[in-house]
Amino acid sequence: MLIALPEPPTAIVAGDAASAFQAIEGLGNLGKRVPEDMSVVGFDDCPAAANFPGLTTVRQPAEEVGQLAGQFVSRLLEGAPASECRVTLPVELIIRASTASPRSE
Repeated sequence: MLIALPEPPTAIVAGDAASAFQAIEGLGNLGKRVPEDMSVVGFDDCPAAANFPGLTTVRQPAEEVGQLAGQFVSRLLEGAPASECRVTLPVELIIRASTASPRSE
C-alpha cells in the first residue's frame, strides 16, 4: 500500500532483521531496488545482517538488555514501582548497503 501512494516513503525501518529481509524481498517483487528506490533498515544486527544484501541495522547491547530485563522482573516481583525499572541503553547505527542518502527532489 505504501509503495502505491502518490508520494511513497523513501525508507522502511523494520523491527528486526527477518522483517527487513521480507521487506527487501517484497520490494523486489514490486520491481523496486534497495537502496536505489527505497532504503531498508533492520534492528538487532544479527549475523545475517552483515551478509547479502548488507542490511543497515541498529545494534543494541543484547546481553545487557537480557541481564537488565531479568533484574527488572525480580525487582517488580519484589514490589518495586515500574518507574524504577527503566533504563536507556546506547545503540549503534551500522550502515551497510541497504540504505542510500536521501533523494533530493
